[in-house]
Amino acid sequence: MKRITILLSTIFALLAMPCSAKDKQLVMVFTSPTGEQQTVPVENIKNISFVNDVVENFAEGHAIVDLGLSVCWAYNNLDLDGENLEAEPYTLTKALYGWADATGKKRSVDAADYPSKEETGTVLPPDEISGTQFDIARKNWGGEWRLPTNDEMVELVQSCTWIFETVNQTPGFRIIGPNGNSIFLPACGWRYGDQYGAEGVYGGYWSGTLSQEEITAGRCVAFNTNTHNTGYTKRYYGLAVRPVIKLNR
Repeated sequence: MKRITILLSTIFALLAMPCSAKDKQLVMVFTSPTGEQQTVPVENIKNISFVNDVVENFAEGHAIVDLGLSVCWAYNNLDLDGENLEAEPYTLTKALYGWADATGKKRSVDAADYPSKEETGTVLPPDEISGTQFDIARKNWGGEWRLPTNDEMVELVQSCTWIFETVNQTPGFRIIGPNGNSIFLPACGWRYGDQYGAEGVYGGYWSGTLSQEEITAGRCVAFNTNTHNTGYTKRYYGLAVRPVIKLNR
């Protein structure tokens, strides 16, 4: 079941009831643009936040958000175990995968155990795996879904506004595109072999592009609570995956 945030035309209406009446209570009434109303007891509301997630479409059953960039981004991370439900992207997950591991199961910390190709007699990793047989997003989501390229990661960093926030007790970055739509990247940490760390503090997301600085590394976008940028990480580290898709506009 997929949740799409409804933009409310009427933010709230408070109905005050006499405190002496035991069968009365203070409630908040939300009215949607279609006139539908939902009533929630104020005592059940811990906090109120406004999330600008606008789902534009679905492809192969996965929600798409158009940020006004060269590609559209998935609403949620790739999670082969299905624990990070598509209806709720604001959760930390241990869905962290090695670069070019389309199975998502490898735990080796030896770069030689990850897919490579032969070039001029020397074993080298592929320069770009986005959309290829090594692409974990393409293999598991199908259609035109794929890993973003490094250029698309750079575009996400340079053309969008990044705001570190906590949503539903999950730290991460709200990324607001030029058109005002946004996605949320949770700080899922990293994985080294079977060891996990930095959940809620660090976030790393793979691109499909090999690092030109270091062939044992892949390009990625990485962030902590204070900064964010593109960079590169050893290919055997487990990072998160946020797929992209190109739509005909």
